[in-house]
Amino acid sequence: MPGDGTKLGTTTHNPPPARLLDLTRLIRRAGKVLTGVDQVEAAYLRALLHDDVPLFGLIRSRLGYILLDRAGLDALCPVLMGNPADVRQGQILRLARSHAIARVPPILLTRMLRRALPRRVAYVNVGHSNLTQRVLGALRAVDAHIAVMIHDVIPLEFPDYQRDGTVPAFAAMIARVGAAADLVIYNSNDTKRKAEAQWRAPPASIVSHLGTKTTSPAPDEIPKGTLMRPPFFICIGTIEPRKNHAFLLDVWAEMGPDAPGLIIAGGRGWKNEAVFARLDALPPDGPVREVAGLSDGALAALMGSVRRCPVCHPRRRVRNACRRGCGAGCSCDCERSSRFAGNSGRYSHLRKRFRSLSLDRGNKRVVRWLAERTEADAFYSCDVGCTFQDCVKVDLIGARRSRQAAGRGRN
Repeated sequence: MPGDGTKLGTTTHNPPPARLLDLTRLIRRAGKVLTGVDQVEAAYLRALLHDDVPLFGLIRSRLGYILLDRAGLDALCPVLMGNPADVRQGQILRLARSHAIARVPPILLTRMLRRALPRRVAYVNVGHSNLTQRVLGALRAVDAHIAVMIHDVIPLEFPDYQRDGTVPAFAAMIARVGAAADLVIYNSNDTKRKAEAQWRAPPASIVSHLGTKTTSPAPDEIPKGTLMRPPFFICIGTIEPRKNHAFLLDVWAEMGPDAPGLIIAGGRGWKNEAVFARLDALPPDGPVREVAGLSDGALAALMGSVRRCPVCHPRRRVRNACRRGCGAGCSCDCERSSRFAGNSGRYSHLRKRFRSLSLDRGNKRVVRWLAERTEADAFYSCDVGCTFQDCVKVDLIGARRSRQAAGRGRN
C-alpha cells in the first residue's frame, strides 16, 4: 500500500506502457562518492530494471539530451554502481552515447520524446535535477505522466546556509514541480507538509520509504588511522552549517581528552569556515577525527561496530536507513527521523533538551550515557531496499485523474 498521506483515488497497480527514469544526477555525480539523493536514484534504477514494464533513461548532457532503452541502461548500470575511483564523468557519457537510441540538441527534445516513447509514458525524477521548464514542457507536450520526488525544501528553510544563487533556483524548481507534476513522492510527512506549503493546490502525493540497499562491510577499505578504540560515535555527511557539527565539537571539547571517540566522516561543504578551522586544529591523538571520501563498504564496517551515529539535522534520512541496515543506533535531534530509525533511534531535540542545561550537566551526561550502554537497544538489521516497491509501482494514471478531478489546470 502507498505510504501515509497518499491522495490517490486507488492503490491498484495499473502499470504504465513504459517508464522514463531521469538519470541526470547520477551521471553528473560519476566518479564521486554517492550522496544520499544519489543513492536513492541508484536504487530506483536497480528496482525499475528488475520490473517488467519497459524502461527508458533520460540524461541531460552539456550538448543536449541522451535517451537510452533498457539495453543501454543495463550496460550503464554496473559502471554507475561500481567503485567511484574507477569512473569518470566523460567515460560514463561516452558509454551512454554509444548505447543511445536517440541524441538531440535541447531544441529538439520534444520531437525526440514523441518519436521514441509511447504515449502516457511515466516520467520518474527522484534526483532534484533536470526539472527545467524545457523538460517538463516537453513531457507535457507528449502526454507523459510526471512523478517527482521531493527530498526536502532545505534551501527555503535555511537560505543563509546555501551557496550563492541556490535559493532562487530551488524556489523556481519547486514552483515548476507544483505546476507540472501529476504525483509528488515524499520521504516523510514532514517534507510533504513543508513542500505543500509552497503551493496553492498541491499535486497528488505519496509518502514512501526511501530506496537504499544494504552494503556489505569492507574493513580493508577503512583508511589507516581512522579506527578508534570502542566505544566511539560516527557522524556522516557533508560538513555544512545546517548539520550542526559545531554542536558536537562543543560537546566533545567540554568532555576533554577522555571523551569517547567521534569520527566526523564527510567532505567539507561551504560557509562553514569556523568549523573548518576547529577541525584543522584538532590534535592527531585526540578523541575527534575527520575523514572524507569513505566508501560505502568502509562506512558499513565502521557502523557495524559504532555505538551511536549522531544525527544533527532531520535531512539525514537516507543515512538513518543505512544505519539501520548495519544494525547501528542513531541519536537524532527530532522524531522526523523516526520513520527510518525506528526503535534504533534515541530522539533528542537539541533546542528543547539542551537549551536549559550546561554542557557539563546536560550534553556530557547524555553522551556518556549513550557511550556506556551495553544492551542492544532493540537495534534492527533489515534490508531497507525493498520498502519502496509500492512507490515505484504507483498508478500514475490514477494520480493524473485525481489531479484533474481537483480541477487543476495544466502548465
